[in-house]
Order: sequence, then C-alpha cells, then structure tokens
Amino acid sequence: MFDPWNFIVRGCAVMKRYHENEMGIERGTVGKIGRKWCKAAVILLVSLVCLNAGSILAAGAETQFDGWVQDDAGLLAADEEEALETECRRLFQAYGTGVYIVTTPNFGGGDIKDWQRRIFSQYDLGADSAGSGVMLAISMAERDWGLVGFGSAQEAFSTYARERLGSLILDDLSDGEFYEAFSGYLSIADDYLKAAENGKPYTEQHRYREGWRFPVIFGVSFLLSLGISVAVVMVWKKGMNTRVRQNGAMEYLKSGSFYLSNQSDLFLYHTVSRTKRPKNNSSGGSGSMRSDSSGTSGKF
Repeated sequence: MFDPWNFIVRGCAVMKRYHENEMGIERGTVGKIGRKWCKAAVILLVSLVCLNAGSILAAGAETQFDGWVQDDAGLLAADEEEALETECRRLFQAYGTGVYIVTTPNFGGGDIKDWQRRIFSQYDLGADSAGSGVMLAISMAERDWGLVGFGSAQEAFSTYARERLGSLILDDLSDGEFYEAFSGYLSIADDYLKAAENGKPYTEQHRYREGWRFPVIFGVSFLLSLGISVAVVMVWKKGMNTRVRQNGAMEYLKSGSFYLSNQSDLFLYHTVSRTKRPKNNSSGGSGSMRSDSSGTSGKF
C-alpha cells in the first residue's frame, strides 16, 4: 500500500546522499531537484490534509447511535431527551423490546424505512432484546417520518397499528411539537406492547381508540357534566333574584308620570352573514402513508 509519508522521507534521504556525494550531480542541479521535490511534497501534504478533513466531516455526518434516543437533528432540549430516554428504558424493562427514537438532518434520500433497517442492523440495536424493537425516525430535510418494527415486535406493530400511530402523532409533528409527538409515540407503544403481551394486539378487527365505545363514553360524560353545570347555575341564579321580572318597561313607570306624543320605527342597522367557500385540495398532503410488511412512512 502506498504510504505518502514514507515516500517523502525516502526522497529526502536520496537528496541528502546526492548532496554529500562530490562525484554525483552538480550542486546547482541538486538545488533544482530539491526545490521541485519540496514543491511536490507540499502539494502532497495539502492534499492529505484536505482528504483527512473531508473524512472527518463525513464521519461526523453519520449517525452515531448511543442510547434509546438519538437526536442528531437537535429537536429536543436536554431535559426532554433525558425524559424520553428514561421512558424508553422503562418500556424495555417492562416488555423486553427496544423502543427507539432517531432524528437526523438528512437521511440521504430513498426510502427512510430502508435507512432505519440499516441503522438497526449496523448498530446491532436488537442485541439485548433478541432482535425485537421498533424505531420512529424523523428526517428534517424533506420532512420524512418512518416507523419500522423488528423481530417479535412486528406482532404489536402491525400495518394497521403503525398507520394508526402515525395518524395520532402527525399533527404534533407538523406543528413542530416534537417532544409531544415522541411522548405520544411512547405512550401508544406502551399500549400496543401491553395488548400484544395479553394476546390481543391491535389490528383491523381490534382497533385502537376507535369504534362506538370511545365517542359514546365521551358524549355521555359531556352531557352529564353539562347538565349538572346548568342545574347548579340555575339554582344559583334563582337565589339571586329577589324581585319578579315585569313583561314591559311601562310597568316600571309610575302611573301618569310619562306621556308619549308620537312614536315611529327607525331602521338603524342590518347584518350580513358570509360563509367562506371551502377550497378543493386533492393533493394528499401530509396524510399519505406508505407501508410494507414491517414499516410505514410518510411526510409531516
């Protein structure tokens, strides 16, 4: 293998021998050769420095995974990242599944799900969980998100479950509320893993926070609280009224104290109501998702 440093050292040694040999090349010629050699050495050194700097920058752009949360895009404060890290560790201890969060300025293009699989394999992330894990990744360059399940965690994170999770955190991602989105992801992951552990993973037949139960319970609770509030206010208001309300203003006047000689109706104001026409936008937007056997991705 070519070693540039060895090449420079050997060249200097050869020049020294020529310089010391009185029967060798003339000193002027030696000087010219020496100057040419020095120029070549300087050019070579500058090239090496540039190559090393480029290698360092390229290495810095790569994801260096450490822990459960890898925030290379800098979306989280230190205390937020620590809180998420603690929750990920708790989920691992409870279910034996690695739950990961990865953010990057730019994953490099292509399909973010394939990039996530490379990261999972490259850093051997499932080593402590028998290959079981799930990863949520965010790339800021094109606003991509991806959710991929690995190993036995794919049972808990079915295609339906992944797409449902994505729809529940998409608004927070779009609004830039990344800590809220990641917290929601971990909370839902907890529910998914618990359901799978109990033998009832969420699927098209067993939906998560959908169906008639949730809206009915919510509606009944709302109506019940509203009825109680109205009853309390009416009782309070009735206790405040000490006089009976009259039907007209004339009844509040003393008899014979007011005489109206003329009356007329004047039109003073009018009200115009306008309704904004809804725009027809069929571009799909951030709601579109793409799924394969173990992953789901989209835009936010």
